[in-house]
Amino acid sequence: MSRYKALKLISVSDVPFDDAILIARMSPWGHGIASFMSLIWLPLFSMFAYQQGLGFDTSSLFGVLLSSFASLVIGSVALVCLIVGLLFMSSCIAALKSSNWTLLATPQGLYVNIRSYMDFRLPLSDKVVVFIPKKEIRKLHLRGQKFRVLQNKSQSYRQTDDQIETYSFLEISLYGRELSLVSDCLKNERLKYGPTFVKGVRSSAKGSAIEVLAGGIIKIHWKTKATRLTPNLVTVEELLKPYYSLYHRGGSEPPPIRDLKQDEQELRLLDLVESGNMIDAVILAREIYGFGLTDAKNFISDLQTKT
Repeated sequence: MSRYKALKLISVSDVPFDDAILIARMSPWGHGIASFMSLIWLPLFSMFAYQQGLGFDTSSLFGVLLSSFASLVIGSVALVCLIVGLLFMSSCIAALKSSNWTLLATPQGLYVNIRSYMDFRLPLSDKVVVFIPKKEIRKLHLRGQKFRVLQNKSQSYRQTDDQIETYSFLEISLYGRELSLVSDCLKNERLKYGPTFVKGVRSSAKGSAIEVLAGGIIKIHWKTKATRLTPNLVTVEELLKPYYSLYHRGGSEPPPIRDLKQDEQELRLLDLVESGNMIDAVILAREIYGFGLTDAKNFISDLQTKT
């Protein structure tokens, strides 16, 4: 246990970026494309509506009502596109900043950033980076894991799952097993509130997409529904192989969720909540407990708070 004391928390300013052999960042492309696709609808939709005209006879009361309703629908669609586009744009801009990084590797050790790239407005002096000396690292696991996703009940119901998704993770296995330093830092980070791109509006900090597992393991979500870290794990393996012990494990195809026992389904539900996959978690909660949509959302919100 005495060796394990070498782990420490440092601020971003103390990270030796010049010595990096690998810097893993959140890719901005997905959010950038989503922002472009949302915002491009504004001029296209407005132009189409202007060219075609609403086509209603406004000389009658019924025509005026129809015209007003159509204008309301067009305005609502444009507003939704604008809000969604701006949200994705803010994520894209955050991903383009130098503060966007989750893992930095040097020959001397690994630096894991507890702070989410979206929370770059929080103070830079905060100690939110965990330094793990190389001597404390037992091995690195590059994991591919396959998940089954239930079909939404609002669609045509089938007895089998409709889709298999493959996620990838990097697990840092340490000699020490007590990771309260990391878990406490992550918990405290997610309790913070900081400013947003809207002046005067504050939001809770998200924390980076990592987990602290039993047995002295830090799990970094590399490619999931919520994360897309670059470079990919193939490149990561090539860069880190000369310095660290790496193991690559591919995931086998899991059995259908509806064929599992309830306790196994509940474990799968916890995995979805911990990975931030709330949509699939709500679908699975409805499947397990027979909840309505509102009750399922409330149940998952409570479960997320407890975990």
